[in-house]
Amino acid sequence: MKMNKYSILRWFIIAICALPLMSAGCEKDNDDTGGDSGSSALSNYLRVSNVRAHYVGKDVIVDYDLTNKSGKDLNDLVIDSSAFDEEGNEFIGNVAGSTGEGHPWDWRLSNISIGKNETRKMRIKITAPRNILKNVNLKINGGSNTLGVLYDSAIKFSTTVSDSRKSSDAVWTNDDRMSYSYPRCSRNGNDFLATVGITNKTGVDFSKLTIAFEEADDGNGRIFDPYIDGLSVSIDGTEEVWRTTCSILNNETRNVTFRIRDFYLRNPYCLNARIEVSSDNYTFASNAFYLTTIKIN
Repeated sequence: MKMNKYSILRWFIIAICALPLMSAGCEKDNDDTGGDSGSSALSNYLRVSNVRAHYVGKDVIVDYDLTNKSGKDLNDLVIDSSAFDEEGNEFIGNVAGSTGEGHPWDWRLSNISIGKNETRKMRIKITAPRNILKNVNLKINGGSNTLGVLYDSAIKFSTTVSDSRKSSDAVWTNDDRMSYSYPRCSRNGNDFLATVGITNKTGVDFSKLTIAFEEADDGNGRIFDPYIDGLSVSIDGTEEVWRTTCSILNNETRNVTFRIRDFYLRNPYCLNARIEVSSDNYTFASNAFYLTTIKIN
C-alpha cells in the first residue's frame, strides 16, 4: 500500500499516543508477577512455616522452618531479618539470624544451601525488647541469583511470643541443653561462696566454655558489680575475677564456685545472680542462667 506523507504523519501520531497505554500494560504485568517490593516473588520460591517464638532471658528467639519450593537446588540464598513490635516499632540493630540451633548469630546470612523440596530450621534473635512482647511481626529479606530474585524481596509473617522460662531448684533458665544443680552455699569470713554443678548435655565437647559472673544482689537493694566489687569464679581451685574458661566434654559435669566478697557486711536477705555461659563453637538457646532468691542463713 502506498502511503503519502500525511498518512505517515497520522500513523506516527497514533504510535506516540499509544505509548502510555503500552507502558501501563507493562506495569500491570509486573504487578502480576512481582507485586509488593518483590514480596510475592520470594514467597513463590520459599515457604515459611511452623513459626514459634519464646523468651530466652531478655531475648526473644523465633524458630521457623524454611522450605525450598522452587524446584531447584539453591546454594546462594542471602537472608536477613527485621522485627517489629505490635505498634510497628522496629528493633533496629537488635535482630540477628542463625541457620539453626548451635550455629552462630549474624545480622546477614549468606550462601545458604537448601535442596529442592528440602526444609531448613532457621532462627531469629531479637535482643533487648522495649517491652514484654506478646506478639511480634517479622520480615525476612532475601535474594538469590539462581532464582533471579532481588535482595529487596521479602516475606512477612507474625507470631505470638510465649514465655516458657522456668525456675527449678532456685536456678532460672530455659536452656534444656545445659543442666545446673542447686547451689551449695557456704561462708568464708564475710565472703559468700556458691558452688553450682554445670552439666553439658548439648552433644558437643567444649574446649573453651566461658563462664562470666555478670551481676548479683543481696535482696536488700545492694547490687554487686563484677568490676567494682570483684566478683570471682573458680574451677578446680583456680580463681579468676569475674570470668573464667574451662573445657567440658559432652555429658561431663564441672563444679563452678562463685564468690562475692564482703557479702555479709550488710546483713543480706538472699542471693540473686546472673551468670553467662558462651562458647565459640556453639550457640546456646539461652546463654545465661539465674540464681534466684537463695535464702541466706
